[in-house]
Amino acid sequence: MTNAAGKRSAPQWWHDRYSSIAASRRHAAHLHPGRPAPALVQPKGALGFGYSRIYWQFIPPDGSADTLIVELTELPEAPDLASCESLMEVCRHLLDEMPQCTRVALLYARPGGGPLSSADRVWGRSLTAAARHRGVPMWPIHFANDESLCVLAPDDLTESA
Repeated sequence: MTNAAGKRSAPQWWHDRYSSIAASRRHAAHLHPGRPAPALVQPKGALGFGYSRIYWQFIPPDGSADTLIVELTELPEAPDLASCESLMEVCRHLLDEMPQCTRVALLYARPGGGPLSSADRVWGRSLTAAARHRGVPMWPIHFANDESLCVLAPDDLTESA
């Protein structure tokens, strides 16, 4: 998408979602000065998730984590390429405003337990492919369910894994 000046702009849904998250964090910081804003990750147990989601944030070259973690919800069971491409388009747009060599960190989380499912692998492959297509530098994608948290290694992303 481009704006009137011809510069790339993020889709409207991104502005709507980002503005509400940023506003709630600013409000929380105002209510409790000196205390960090509440975490957006609110599992129902030690690692419990009531629905599938993606968390993402930007990691600058020095490796320090940005304080803002964005949560994407209402995910379909299987990813569609257009949604993954849209997410990476937003990331690419925002990376253009950040220090060079900043990377995106993603966590795909879902309810339930057990080992990585074929659907989990499809999410990992789809997000990785969209990032590569849009030129978005990434940290390895992480995966979590109610029982475990792990890094999706390249071997985990193959169809035969």
